[in-house]
Amino acid sequence: MEALFEATRRLTQLGVLLRTDVLYLARAGSQGGQWVASPVAGRIPASCTAMGKALLAHSAVALNETIRAGLVRKTRLSITSPGVL
Repeated sequence: MEALFEATRRLTQLGVLLRTDVLYLARAGSQGGQWVASPVAGRIPASCTAMGKALLAHSAVALNETIRAGLVRKTRLSITSPGVL
């Protein structure tokens, strides 16, 4: 992760799907000195994060479970429509 951050100078994060959330396991670097909303060892609804959406795109089972559980609104830009997700 450190090598990827050094090569890209972009925040690098490692996370896994945990039911309908992303569990963030590690982080390397920073986001231009700005606060990042994904705390290490923290959980955020998968439908509310770029990483979560990428992980859901590759798991039909997890996507269906997330939709069945109901899409959570965390910000005004959160996706709450299954068709949009």
